[in-house]
Amino acid sequence: MMLALLVLTNALAFECQKLYADDYPLPPPSYIADYAVVDLPDVVVVRPMGAVFENGVTYNAFREIVSVAIRGRSKTYDHVIVVHTESLPTHFAGAAAFNMAYNNIHMRGTGERKVITPEDDITAALWMNYLDYWDEEYWGDGLADWVFTHEMGHTWLAFPEFDNGSGPSTDLLGRQLAHWSYFVNTPNSPMEGNSWIDNQDGTFTTDMMAPRAFSTLDLYMMGLVTASDVEPFFYINNPDTDDLNAASSPEHRTREQDVTVSGTRVDLTVDDIIAVHGERQPTPAESQRYFSLLTVLVLGPTELVDNGVVGKVYGRQEQWSNAWSEYSGGVSLVDFTIGDEGWSLPPLPDEPALVPKDAR
Repeated sequence: MMLALLVLTNALAFECQKLYADDYPLPPPSYIADYAVVDLPDVVVVRPMGAVFENGVTYNAFREIVSVAIRGRSKTYDHVIVVHTESLPTHFAGAAAFNMAYNNIHMRGTGERKVITPEDDITAALWMNYLDYWDEEYWGDGLADWVFTHEMGHTWLAFPEFDNGSGPSTDLLGRQLAHWSYFVNTPNSPMEGNSWIDNQDGTFTTDMMAPRAFSTLDLYMMGLVTASDVEPFFYINNPDTDDLNAASSPEHRTREQDVTVSGTRVDLTVDDIIAVHGERQPTPAESQRYFSLLTVLVLGPTELVDNGVVGKVYGRQEQWSNAWSEYSGGVSLVDFTIGDEGWSLPPLPDEPALVPKDAR
């Protein structure tokens, strides 16, 4: 099952996807393609060999890359983050990034489809494209951080229905029923929706100057705050607009001026979601707040690796770590440290060098 996200930024478009690993099963171990794996400090280099590289990386090959990267490790990681250089051919249906869920059976109350892949003990894997893809001069400032928090957020969000007395409804949801509707009032959440100002005259105006952050409802779905911490919220029903709909991209990522629409305000509380899905489990007292991430750099069989390309990975890691803390209000942290398995190479030389086929 594929859930796609189309975002427009400065008249440019890219698509993100929410995927489920059990839709792309791994072959038996003896049939997994040949990959070379080696650890650098806090970065795992994986090289697809032969046909996988020549024909391009598919969703199934992505699963193989993730599987070989985590295989045999003594440390458990929550998420795997995959990046690469521009030379790697990929076949991801035009996507710019995606979140592939692996194991979420332990989470309740979010409305998301359940998936379990016991062969790969991670929660999810993110593909964040080639390192120079998120060029700020092309896309605008901060998009790489926004997309990272968006894709990480897809681990929990946004899937819930609600029932305020008229039966279950999906009116809170937009694109592929996996993002907040354009007309939901959020604080410019990375999971979409908009920060809406009620003009008290039947019209509502977006507030692009509002800080971008996960809403208290987002944080509840992530298991980070209690139901009593969730602020009441609203959405705009029957909006009077010809060129916007629930699946439209949020204004804080797409335009340079605020938008005003008319419609009917529908006020809700988290209890309207709990009425459909039950209470969120695990509770905030039991939920994970600190996430260990394994970064995988995919290179071609003979592609050179040097401090330049690895330095770009470290730069993204620092950006993404800071962005996650900022968007979550500091109640959740991510860590890109890799446990030393004895597979690591010494520091890279100043001159480009080939990483050995397999240092393990």
